[in-house]
Amino acid sequence: MDNNMQHQAGTLSGEDNSREDSTWLTAAEFVGMDGMPGTPKGARLRLEKLAELHPEIRRKRTSGKGFVYHISAAGMSLKSEREAVKLPSDEKLALLTELFRAMSPAARDRLLKLALEQVAEELGKPERDE
Repeated sequence: MDNNMQHQAGTLSGEDNSREDSTWLTAAEFVGMDGMPGTPKGARLRLEKLAELHPEIRRKRTSGKGFVYHISAAGMSLKSEREAVKLPSDEKLALLTELFRAMSPAARDRLLKLALEQVAEELGKPERDE
């Protein structure tokens, strides 16, 4: 393999790519950035929490042990990220709970009876292969 082909192969595998290296940082390199903790341990813990929400911002280091994190993680906010991930069903559940509480006891009983009948009917149906 000639030098040019070796360089191209290295670039594709993430080796010897200074542009890529500048976008992936260790937790210690995030220390002091806006919105990041002032210690390497604090930055690592925050980055791990962000990576739980966005696994694509974390990857294994190509050399050594541990992980590197994408530079975009510096601008992420845990609170706004959690809200972005929040399931739409949470709002529906809150609305249903509010409606249920506003109902009279008799109406609640009728609704629960209908719901239980529906569940019993669904459970009694044979399963279909899909």
